[in-house]
Amino acid sequence: MNAVIAAHDGPELPYEKVGELTGLPLDAMFRLAWPDIGDADVERYRVEYRTRYEAVAIPATRLYRGARTALRGFHRAGLLQATVTGKRAADCERILAGSESKRTSTPISAATPRLGRSPRPTSPSSQ
Repeated sequence: MNAVIAAHDGPELPYEKVGELTGLPLDAMFRLAWPDIGDADVERYRVEYRTRYEAVAIPATRLYRGARTALRGFHRAGLLQATVTGKRAADCERILAGSESKRTSTPISAATPRLGRSPRPTSPSSQ
């Protein structure tokens, strides 16, 4: 976020503030940096942010230590596992693909619901 803001001479947001804003729509974040920003600039900065995120953040995102082993264990046990996140579903799919875990997890994004893509829930009582 700050890389895009700084590239356009905007006020850098403190690290803690960026953390507080996580999950907000990008336009709301840009409007905090520039309260009087126009819609065309918001869209341009959103595209720039997504391009940077795709190039930098997605390749750098790693699963927590032990997550891959847990996902494989779920898969071997025949359990369907879902990752629910605020990240876009397409981003989650690329992160999982990069972690070699895409066959053991189905991302469900609270940010971009994708009807028809949710797995059936599996519970011990249904086995």
